[in-house]
Amino acid sequence: GRSSLSVTAVFGLTLPFGEYNRDAPVNAGDNRAAVHAQLGAHWRPWAGGFLDGGITRREFFQNYDAAFGQLSPAERGDELAWDLSFAQRIFSGLYLGAFTDRRKGDPNLYENPRFAPNAPPPPGNSSSNETVPGLYRDGGTELARVGLSAHYFVTQNWLAAVYYTRPQSGRSGEFMLPFENHNPGGCTQGSVTCTITPIGAVRADGLGSARTYANDTIHFTLTYRFGQGDTFTCRGCESN
Repeated sequence: GRSSLSVTAVFGLTLPFGEYNRDAPVNAGDNRAAVHAQLGAHWRPWAGGFLDGGITRREFFQNYDAAFGQLSPAERGDELAWDLSFAQRIFSGLYLGAFTDRRKGDPNLYENPRFAPNAPPPPGNSSSNETVPGLYRDGGTELARVGLSAHYFVTQNWLAAVYYTRPQSGRSGEFMLPFENHNPGGCTQGSVTCTITPIGAVRADGLGSARTYANDTIHFTLTYRFGQGDTFTCRGCESN
């Protein structure tokens, strides 16, 4: 039969902890706190049909020690994301579905990047090319995807699933990072023997949360559902 609409609201706080390597291009975490809120809805329009949707807002705090030469954002742009999925039971145990989701992020802020992988080489051994200190913003991030899924209950507690996802559009954080030549190499502004000459800018691709991966993906999962009773319930203790 048909069930009524159910709505869920979730509020959360993310705090950074654990090990973090400021020199690594990839970390398990991103060394910043965040708050987020999510509103989700579930509806069964007819027997065997399931419609789910949700919208999420994330607000990020500053990272005072951005990774990999400050090419990871010092301040990640706030994000808005939504998703919608539909599943239909084909026969007992088998469900086929389709889904779509989209994530859009505000511009990311970079503070004093120290280098770039594609930095221009200096014209001579006696000089060096250095980044121009400053605050830089990219154009934000975006990713829109669609996909198909299949779920099959092998037994009452074992669920096998396969997901195919295809990106429709996407954008990674990119910004122009200017360089200047210091002669002799490593000299600083104000030094009597230092000559500093602007030499142009290179396109920098922000790392970490500023990177979007728009690839076709296939995921296989096998899930076991443990008993849903109270873990600490004492069986047979009612008579004691």
